[in-house]
Amino acid sequence: RGAVAKGLLAIAKARPRAVSTMPINQLAALMNDADEAVRETLMSVVGQIGNCCTDDIMPLLLRGLMDEKWPVKNAAAEAMGTIAGTAPDRIPASVLLQAMVADKDKWVRSQAARALSQVVKAKPDAISLVDIAGKIDIHDENMTRAYLELLRHVKPEPMDAFIKTIKPLMASSSTTIQEQVVLTIYAVHGKTNSELLLSTLLKMVVDKEIDKDSMHATAIALGKIALYAEPELKKRVKKVLGSQCLATRDPVVCNEFSALE
Repeated sequence: RGAVAKGLLAIAKARPRAVSTMPINQLAALMNDADEAVRETLMSVVGQIGNCCTDDIMPLLLRGLMDEKWPVKNAAAEAMGTIAGTAPDRIPASVLLQAMVADKDKWVRSQAARALSQVVKAKPDAISLVDIAGKIDIHDENMTRAYLELLRHVKPEPMDAFIKTIKPLMASSSTTIQEQVVLTIYAVHGKTNSELLLSTLLKMVVDKEIDKDSMHATAIALGKIALYAEPELKKRVKKVLGSQCLATRDPVVCNEFSALE
């Protein structure tokens, strides 16, 4: 049975339409297999053929997402993300959202977040910021990376909710998370040109109570925003970073200031 499933996957990757012509009940029968590896492989098969027959295979994906074994659920979420790249309207965002915030397995939660990003990238109204704000374990780096990707695509409304959501992530000591935080802030400001976001960052970078990681993330984000901005915005950022560089001699802050010279 495992060999059959793997064979189907190989065919599906090379010729997805060939597998999509199989009677759906034959694929569904594999979902009843006692071997979780067979069910997991089937989810990967479905992800490959989903663009050919999304409506027919969606019940299989939903079953996979509710499976008792995490590898099967993980594969189902990944398959939904694959399909969402070209058929976002066919993916139930509410189901992925539920998996992201409530599944007991951390790998399933992060994979659901990645799949949800694909849906929201094409359909920004699929979920709201309020639906996801503050609803993840920020100590899970894998989840945090997926969450930051999602935040880049969800409409940042209201902006104060986005700011409240991003602030705890700015305090991460992980270089990878810091980079993703900066990218997210830059992307959101680029889409919104939000004065509230900019003024908040300018206040944060000079806050005497701010932790060093947050100060660095703020300074780098400001530098990135200002680098190719219109002259007045660049002047505002340069003035604040310059004064903070003089006050703290912090190498990160000073480097961002120097880059704007």
